[in-house]
Amino acid sequence: TTIFNVAELFKGCYSMKNVAKGLMKVKSVVEALDYIYLFDNNSAEEYAKISSDLKNRGQLIGVMDELIASICITHKETLYSGNIKHFERIDDLNIKDWNKI
Repeated sequence: TTIFNVAELFKGCYSMKNVAKGLMKVKSVVEALDYIYLFDNNSAEEYAKISSDLKNRGQLIGVMDELIASICITHKETLYSGNIKHFERIDDLNIKDWNKI
């Protein structure tokens, strides 16, 4: 997973009625992960390329998803999502539907 996926998990906790319980669960999941991909200079350049391309085509998907995709492309990792059509707009991104695994 990427650092931005982790951020989204934590963000979700603060929308819950029991924030503390949500935070405990997320921290437990994060601690169990083998590796969290970070956002580095290569990812930053890839993000700029993705964002510019999508903007030029009028097919924006949102900054967070562009950031996540940039990390996946940079590290040659597959992005698993339930929203394949959303991410198909990004060139060079290897995508798999998590509903089909």
